[in-house]
Amino acid sequence: MPSLSRSFWVPFFLYYLLATLPSIAARDVLVDDSDERISYSPPGNWSRGNGCSTCNIKLDSSKTFDGTWQDMTHEPGDGGRSFTFQFTGVAVSVFFILVNTVPPGTASATHLLITLDSNPTTFYHDPDGFSPPS
Repeated sequence: MPSLSRSFWVPFFLYYLLATLPSIAARDVLVDDSDERISYSPPGNWSRGNGCSTCNIKLDSSKTFDGTWQDMTHEPGDGGRSFTFQFTGVAVSVFFILVNTVPPGTASATHLLITLDSNPTTFYHDPDGFSPPS
């Protein structure tokens, strides 16, 4: 039986390596708010936005991803709200729906503390133009 020369193995190895790279390369994973791996706390203080009958702000679900979102209202002194999602990766992007026009008397500021690998960062949005709380 003829033996394969060393010059065959090098191109074969390179072909194999290049053929498998797409399967081991970085990829984006999209996680929607309805994903069961997301933990909302406290559970009774979050509402599925498209099914919230008591929410003052109504969105057009056709303009949201998969027609879903999570809704909550926080009043000073009533405890915090949070959601947790654990993952292994090198980057994360978070998308929110920010409201700029609300019915009179409706709270509309968004103040977020996002922690990734024990490194916190904040985000603040107030359509009324007020400064972030100190």
